[in-house]
Amino acid sequence: MEINKDLINNPKIKNIALLSFFGVGDFILAIPTINKIRKIFPDSCITLFIREGLNELLNPDFGIEYIVTYKYNNSRQKIIAILFVLYHLIKRKFDLFINLQTPVYNTVGSNTLSFWRNNLLALLSFSKHRLGFDYKKSGILLTNRIYASEEEIQNIHVSDLTFKIINAIENKDTSKSFLRLKVGDADQISAANFLKLNGYTNNKKLVAIVPGSPQSSKLWIGDKFAEMIKILIKRYDVQLMFLGSSNDLEISNDILQKTNYNMFNFFDKTSLGQLMALLEKSDLLICIDSGPMHIAAAVGTPIVALFSGQNLIKNWSPLSNDYKIISKKVKCSPCFKSDCQDNICMKAIDVEEVIDAAEKYIT
Repeated sequence: MEINKDLINNPKIKNIALLSFFGVGDFILAIPTINKIRKIFPDSCITLFIREGLNELLNPDFGIEYIVTYKYNNSRQKIIAILFVLYHLIKRKFDLFINLQTPVYNTVGSNTLSFWRNNLLALLSFSKHRLGFDYKKSGILLTNRIYASEEEIQNIHVSDLTFKIINAIENKDTSKSFLRLKVGDADQISAANFLKLNGYTNNKKLVAIVPGSPQSSKLWIGDKFAEMIKILIKRYDVQLMFLGSSNDLEISNDILQKTNYNMFNFFDKTSLGQLMALLEKSDLLICIDSGPMHIAAAVGTPIVALFSGQNLIKNWSPLSNDYKIISKKVKCSPCFKSDCQDNICMKAIDVEEVIDAAEKYIT
């Protein structure tokens, strides 16, 4: 089915639903698209459905009238979230439903079942206009379908793929704006207090480290992280700050036990807004491919990122001009697997490679 050429000029579109079951990184990369939708429909009421906590990344000047959040951490919460979203979709009577999900490889939830789920929610919402990607024939449930070729999926950035939604609405190619997030005043104050209470000084560079991921295929060896930390402190006399969620506590504790240095340990102690503020105050982030990497890019912090062979760098590189990616090509990459017992691609990354990449930002 052709995209409705009059969608952008339709005066009857007054109530718009944007649906996302994304994690942190995917959601951040969708923000330029969300911004543009707001500008295209300035007089419409927009409701954004997102995971709990992600709303902390959005400031009031984004102009989203309603943000509906839900927990999405386990099977029970996911079932409740789907029913919760459906209830609000039916109750609010939307004129236009937009499924923000993209068919890029390794997107959280980018599989056949999740596309059918989202597009079924669109159908059950009784929205007259239902827009999204036609992935694995799930577009049959939509009125307005977006197509992406295999070549596009493998070779363009996730943010550009998401932005095809805008091109479909406007029926033309539109340039994507660069992503920048503004840290809220309250989060800036909280971050400053965190650092002050832990002995932070302006006389030394502040390096943030985020070693964790729920996907084991992305993890770097704890021993190498510990060795890197020792070198950074002895050679460059920097201040180090550990960041991450409760899911990262195991690798965090492993690294901390292997080092005897005083580091700011904020694992599982910050909200997403506070995490964003702490990353903004950092001179450098050293991390693996993760949500915090995309947050750092959005607040202008330089990044040294360690990428496994799990996914395609073309899809997931930071939206920034100030980053260095370290990655090793191995015979099994890209594997698109969440878990890996060998991690030969990450084991091949040497500590001195990371130190060399970081040096320009901390000297």
